[in-house]
Amino acid sequence: MTRNRPSLPRGFASFLLAVCVAVGTSVAATTPADAQLRQLRRAIQKNVQLAVERQRLRLRVENSAGPIEALALGPDGQYMVSVSGDGRPRLWDLQQGREIRRQDRLSATAAAVAFASDGRRFAIVETNGALSLWSTDQAGALGRAALSGPAPTALALSPDGAAAIVGHADGSATLLTLSNFSIARSFPGNGATATNVDVGTTGQFILIGTADGTVRVVEASSGAVVRSASVTDAALTDARFGIDETEFYTADNTGGVARWRVDSDIVGTRFAGASRGIAGLAVEPTGAAVAAVEAEKNLLIWDTASPGKPLIIEAHAGRIEGVSFDADPNRVITFGDDGVTRIWNRKDGSLIIQLISTEHGWAVVDKDGRFDGNSRALSNLAWVGETLELPIDNFTDNLYEPDLLEKKRLGVGQLLAPGVPNWDEGILPPPTATVDLPPQMKLDALTEIDVPVTVTDEGGGINGFFLFHNTKLVSPDRIVSQDEDESSKGLKTITATYRLRPIAGQNLFHSNAVSSESILGATNLVAVDVQAPPREPVLHVLTVAINDYLDPQLKLNYALPDARGIQQIMEAEYGQIFGEVRLIEVFDDKATRRGMQQALANLENTAPEDVVVIYYAGHGEATDEDFYFVTYEFELPLSNNRLERRALSAGSMKDYIEKIGARRVIMLIDACKSGTAVAGFQDQMDRRVIRKLGQSVGLHIVSATAKEQFAVEHEELGHGVFTYALIEAMAGKADTDPRDGNLTVREIVHYSEDEVPALSQKYAQYQHWPLIYSRGLDFTLGKVASQ
Repeated sequence: MTRNRPSLPRGFASFLLAVCVAVGTSVAATTPADAQLRQLRRAIQKNVQLAVERQRLRLRVENSAGPIEALALGPDGQYMVSVSGDGRPRLWDLQQGREIRRQDRLSATAAAVAFASDGRRFAIVETNGALSLWSTDQAGALGRAALSGPAPTALALSPDGAAAIVGHADGSATLLTLSNFSIARSFPGNGATATNVDVGTTGQFILIGTADGTVRVVEASSGAVVRSASVTDAALTDARFGIDETEFYTADNTGGVARWRVDSDIVGTRFAGASRGIAGLAVEPTGAAVAAVEAEKNLLIWDTASPGKPLIIEAHAGRIEGVSFDADPNRVITFGDDGVTRIWNRKDGSLIIQLISTEHGWAVVDKDGRFDGNSRALSNLAWVGETLELPIDNFTDNLYEPDLLEKKRLGVGQLLAPGVPNWDEGILPPPTATVDLPPQMKLDALTEIDVPVTVTDEGGGINGFFLFHNTKLVSPDRIVSQDEDESSKGLKTITATYRLRPIAGQNLFHSNAVSSESILGATNLVAVDVQAPPREPVLHVLTVAINDYLDPQLKLNYALPDARGIQQIMEAEYGQIFGEVRLIEVFDDKATRRGMQQALANLENTAPEDVVVIYYAGHGEATDEDFYFVTYEFELPLSNNRLERRALSAGSMKDYIEKIGARRVIMLIDACKSGTAVAGFQDQMDRRVIRKLGQSVGLHIVSATAKEQFAVEHEELGHGVFTYALIEAMAGKADTDPRDGNLTVREIVHYSEDEVPALSQKYAQYQHWPLIYSRGLDFTLGKVASQ
């Protein structure tokens, strides 16, 4: 027997189910059944009255590197090169899951990029005739040449990577020996633009497709034309060999896609289904599938064994520039004018991951909103809804996923981020939080003031709220009063008053609140100018370093020299900015759990104007819940229980840091593994927990812990690579953006982010990337001599 039931609004049914489950589990143990029912009905009635609607979000990217002009993937799928509108080639290591190098700008627009079969060398040809050869192992080109004649339009490399074939605007092609960039052979043109050149699997034959609809197959060694055929009356847009040199595929600007045999004028197969002109074509390495992208919007994939209706995917909002199969042919890659590279599941058309390049960084985002990337790129990403605009950083708790590209593209590893329920349907509006202060205040002395914060439920619930003073979290201990109210619609309002001391001059107060879905709401920022007698700031430098652990198996060589190096540069260089530099050192057997806690507790009474630098050099380990600073008394073997009892967790560190009086705090972590736990899971937890620590407290944080790598130490440098880069930065080399003699925290952070990979590659033959979280208030830390 069935009954008709009223339909629920989109997304509400799932929300209602969540309410039912939450209410049922929270009251079942202590509430009688009739009370449970009444509570459930009230919860349902409240949300019906509110008519809460989930807001669907779209990703917005600011400071994008621009449209992707050219892209190539190495045959083994490890490396990918893209050239964006800013003219800078970017090298991605898809196995390590990140962009690993940005080269200097090219001299002109990139016409094409191509990889050699070894997957370690690639070439770029520019529209002005510049041809360059590169290696994935080093910065800078291996060699360059300037080609004369008509503008280059296409590029391919021979299977052995020894030669390059360049197509030109007049339909001609040039075969060059890459060892010396000499011209080995020229192939005459037909006056029509070469839309593509390709080399067969043996290297014996070259295919040249031209815009007039002609395809020529020529012998590489002699230049003899094996086949010349007019394959379409429309404008040819792409042509390439199939699985070998006996067949080729073509595409044109009317949507025609076809397969041909080299020895026949009769078309082998026509692939129907495109409604627009084709911009790019790709053939699956075994010949089982062919993919094409329309000039606008759609990716089409056909099964060559039964080429009926294609799988059609709306891949990009605007123009699509190209397509290729990944090393695993079940993945298809597209790129276009929106500046985003997307990887798709060939079987069901689902989005696997999208890769984003900004002017100074990289990010990856999956279809469920999870994200990874460096600090500069992530600061340029936001989720935008009908009435919402939230930085991607506000979703850290739910969606920050270290090694996301590797996990989603290769299907390996455990996802750590819980995600947002019903992400595809949108999110419940998070609460708002506002600060009510006048824009100017006049004080006879720097005394404490009351800062009121009002938090309002917008339908997504209230699961906490925060106040930041000059981007540093104000401890909840500073709340002197708190009241709650509820509107007739059941929306809660919380009013809390914090008592704190401002600084003379500009004070920035911002507040936000977190929803029941653990999403941080929009930031409300209030600037207050306080007129009061100024106080000279003090720089507090807390250095914790352990070379000689109680357990000799944990011994390190450079922790103490690293810490002393940081002390010396700060004491020598930064006294001109600060009234005093106070050094606090906790070394070796003093760096017990209690010793570290006491040193941190002593910073509680620092003044708001002060700056605190916390530097830790020693071992660091992660569990499935937290990151731990390994203290002096810790002994192997490693276990979660031992870490909890004998090490200092990031959670405990947060409690101490949020009570620090100084509004400007920098934390530098040079932590390596003990050698007993270097699995990817622990390293990912390192980054996830440390990033959340930086976000929750509002500080600049730089950590040398990284995926499956030890913090590099090298005898020639006399320091660990990370600390060496920091010392170089603090000595003035970071004064670059702008080069004005003022050394800011953000300049130091960004210098370290760029230099540590280069130094570790030079001295340890692998790249090591620090974790950066830098959303705190930027400020001048020191002065450097004019350069």
